[in-house]
Amino acid sequence: MKRCECASQIWSCAWNLDDPNIIYAGLNSGRVQVFDRRQVQTGETTLSSSIETLSLSTTSPIVSLQYIQRNTNFQSSGLLVGSNDKSGFYEHIPNSEYRYHALPIDSTFVLDL
Repeated sequence: MKRCECASQIWSCAWNLDDPNIIYAGLNSGRVQVFDRRQVQTGETTLSSSIETLSLSTTSPIVSLQYIQRNTNFQSSGLLVGSNDKSGFYEHIPNSEYRYHALPIDSTFVLDL
């Protein structure tokens, strides 16, 4: 069992379904920390530094994360991210980069990813 140290409280989490070593932690600060389980040294149990931090440009907690795999209906794999006031999709580029795409939401509806 591994433990992740984050900059603030974790509200949601998801696995990268294309790479089981990658873990996403949605924080109450409106950010997502990305961890790679391979970064832990032998004998250690804590992932103390993230390999990347994604920002949704909100101060609302990240309440929902869902990794989407590429398929015949969806040409990009990546991470759907939802907070109380914003949503977005971080397209996962093969060389470990992420490209942000804002997803419009109507504030009169509740977002459930």
